[in-house]
Amino acid sequence: MQHASCWRLVALCSLVLVACAPGSRGDDDGDDDDVVGDGDADTDADDDADGDSDADADSDADADTDADGGPGGVDGGNPYVDPDAGVLGCESEVEDGCGDEEVCDDQLDNDCNGQVDEGCTCENGTSQPCFRGPPGRRNVGGCLDGMQVCHGFEFPEWTECEGGATTEPEVCDGKDNDCNGCVDDIEDCQPQITCPVDDVAPPLQDYVLDASTMYEGTPDSCTWEVDCPLGSACPGPADANDCSTTVYLDVSGDYTVHVTIVGENGEEFECTYIVHVIGNGLRVELSWDGPDSDDVDLHLHRNVDSGWFDDDDCFYANCTETYTGYSIDWGYAETAVEDCPEPPPGSGWNYVARGSCPNPRLDIDDVQGFGPENINLDNPAPFDEFRVMVHYYDGGGGIFGGPADAEATVRVYCGGALKGQFGPAAIETQGAGVGDLWRVVDIVMDAAGQDCDVTLIERNDGFDVRGNGTRNTF
Repeated sequence: MQHASCWRLVALCSLVLVACAPGSRGDDDGDDDDVVGDGDADTDADDDADGDSDADADSDADADTDADGGPGGVDGGNPYVDPDAGVLGCESEVEDGCGDEEVCDDQLDNDCNGQVDEGCTCENGTSQPCFRGPPGRRNVGGCLDGMQVCHGFEFPEWTECEGGATTEPEVCDGKDNDCNGCVDDIEDCQPQITCPVDDVAPPLQDYVLDASTMYEGTPDSCTWEVDCPLGSACPGPADANDCSTTVYLDVSGDYTVHVTIVGENGEEFECTYIVHVIGNGLRVELSWDGPDSDDVDLHLHRNVDSGWFDDDDCFYANCTETYTGYSIDWGYAETAVEDCPEPPPGSGWNYVARGSCPNPRLDIDDVQGFGPENINLDNPAPFDEFRVMVHYYDGGGGIFGGPADAEATVRVYCGGALKGQFGPAAIETQGAGVGDLWRVVDIVMDAAGQDCDVTLIERNDGFDVRGNGTRNTF
């Protein structure tokens, strides 16, 4: 298989800065239009519903007076203490919301022990957003959700909450790092850099990393680092030391970008932000691990009564341009060429010459690697049904390499949201196309054709992995 990349670059990064200190971006006239807690002589009405007139935010009866410095009377045992509460007249009205017990299925760390929904039951393979910081600070300032997956057959449980962003010490960088509702609430802050919180981009595309969007001067030097989601080959920045470079986003999920900028006067600035990589419609991703770079194939069947490896099955032989050419017709309209991504090198796709990109399509067929392979269907119809299968075609480095074993993982996205992560499933091959078939999940689209229900296929209290002789059985 060789990887095809189907992408559209969507740029949106919305950054709202609340002025909380002199020099931290107020109005031109020196005030900030009476933002509550701005430190000026406010004439606001009672915005926090605590019964005071809010004539001056500094006299707010809700201001924290605890010895621990944390908002809302949090005691010294709370790991999420806000050392900046009440600094420079910006009174945080954000409480941590820590409790004594964990509450299941709310995606929060209720007892503030660093774990989300621990001890809660879940369904194997399902996923959910999660926030690994103090519950009250979820989606405040720079605090963002991560993702966790349910794993296990007999006793399934939630894995650790990965990705996202939680509270950090406040830094003079134009961002609310400690997620207390106040930006740059530290002494003598005059930010020379504006750090983004997050951005959105499509998968299988080059994403621009540009320090000039954060630093107003001419940087002396820059250093980029990118942490990738599970399944990514994580190629890293094209030039990690160039102040304007790119990084290839090969799978969906959250990428964490960190940049160190050395300014004109030798000052060093740092920014960390998240890029949410989201595709349209139905998207299935396959990656695998093994002792060699093997040939493992992704299949998407349109769930009619037939076997595999025919025209009811989108796979390397009929759903790409690299084998015998694209040949299936499932009746879906092709995506307009202006909405098609730029194909990756080696994929065989040329959407410009074709005038569109077909649906469904296999982005790339990776015959000597570890994935990812991706099948995309931009415009599934309401209530469409599909089945996902993985076939271990060849081992020992691929291209008739011989017997081998590997572990495969599949992720399913609908409407840009991760609906489930399944595996790793142990699979084997005898080589030359004679390998295990893992029937992974059944997918049913919703009434709008964007969201979906995903059901794990189980067999003998485990994954449904069967030998190559079952290829004619759905």
